[in-house]
Amino acid sequence: MSYIPRNHYLVVHDAIRRLLGPNAQLAAFVKAKRAFQCDMLVNDARTDPNELIRAGARCSVGGIGDDAAARAGVAEFARGLQGVLGICDVVTHTRRVDVVFRDRSLIQLALGAAKSDLPYALNTGSDVNQEPDWRLRNRLRISLGYDEELFLAQCTRSVNVAARILEKCAFDSLRHSSMINTNPEMAAMYEASGQQWQAVLPPVTYWQAHCYALMKAYPCRHYQQIVATVEHNYAAYYGEFPMANPYCDGEDLNTIQVVRWLCEAFNAGVAMSRMASARSLVASDEGQTVFPAMGNGDAEKDATIMGNTTDGRSS
Repeated sequence: MSYIPRNHYLVVHDAIRRLLGPNAQLAAFVKAKRAFQCDMLVNDARTDPNELIRAGARCSVGGIGDDAAARAGVAEFARGLQGVLGICDVVTHTRRVDVVFRDRSLIQLALGAAKSDLPYALNTGSDVNQEPDWRLRNRLRISLGYDEELFLAQCTRSVNVAARILEKCAFDSLRHSSMINTNPEMAAMYEASGQQWQAVLPPVTYWQAHCYALMKAYPCRHYQQIVATVEHNYAAYYGEFPMANPYCDGEDLNTIQVVRWLCEAFNAGVAMSRMASARSLVASDEGQTVFPAMGNGDAEKDATIMGNTTDGRSS
């Protein structure tokens, strides 16, 4: 990590204060900076990712996607910051800006939401686990200073290719299975999204995180080794170990709702435990004592046994 002079932090701090006013919350991660965390963070209603998307959509012609609208909104904010900073260059990204000084020092400034506008108290990465929808998590991560784009820039070609293959494998497994028909929550989300498969599948960044963590622990020589290892283990280890997010310290990616659905469906251990539980319930019902009826002396002959079993296969 390159050294950043202290006065550069102060320059950015003063510029943000002049641009957004005294109510904006500012933080600098000088000594406690985590992996893929920006150097500075501002939390304000005008730097809220949702507000930047709306601002970008207003100043763009025609319908554009959320990422393009976010970049347009960040660019609008960067123009205002550039006017205050003067000689510094401001480079825009999707959820942050980079302030480049004349000595080539660079400060990454994360643009987060105001703490009062967040759905719950957000202090550490583990707090992100309370949000089950992966589409809403980047707003929470950047509000802690963690930028997904910094992580994506460090993913190698092997990691990216393996992640795309795993994404396709998950799609094929879901499309050719009965998960939609047997999971009412998944079916409701699928219909609410206009029958978009992406809504009920983990994002490609989930697979990139798996592949990146594997390569850090056990470097593989070929992307096929990465695919085979992750495909064999991702569901088998679900419930046994958390899937630590490499670009948000403390977050467990297994707490994402669609990840839980996928892993539980293809986790042989979870499926077997459910089957064992169902069998034990059936056995206990079959072994119950039948008492004679008091009225006519006839014994009760029939007992209705209801049980649900779940069949699963390991991926």
